Amino acid sequence: EGLVMLAQRPEGKHLALKWEFPGGKVEPGEETEHAMMRELREELGCEVRIVAALTRSTHSYERGTVEMIPFVCELTHDSPLPHPHEHAALLWC
Repeated sequence: EGLVMLAQRPEGKHLALKWEFPGGKVEPGEETEHAMMRELREELGCEVRIVAALTRSTHSYERGTVEMIPFVCELTHDSPLPHPHEHAALLWC
C-alpha cells in the first residue's frame, strides 16, 4: 500500500531503540530472497512474497561493514499481521 515498515531495535542490544528495516543475515548457501522471507517469519511472524529487489548498498560501522540487500515485499493473502517478536515496536510510514 505504498508504506515502508521500520522496526525499533530492543533495549540492551547494539544501537538500542534505533529504527531499522526488519531482516537479518543471509546464511551460507542461502539465496537472499529466501533469507528475507525466513527472517521476516522469525522476527515478525508473517509470510511475505518478494515483489522486487532494490539496489544494494554498503554501510560501515565501527564494528564492521554491513551490506544492505533490500526487497519490496507484500504480505501473502493468508499471513498474520506482523508482530514484533524481537523488536521493541513496529512502524509503518
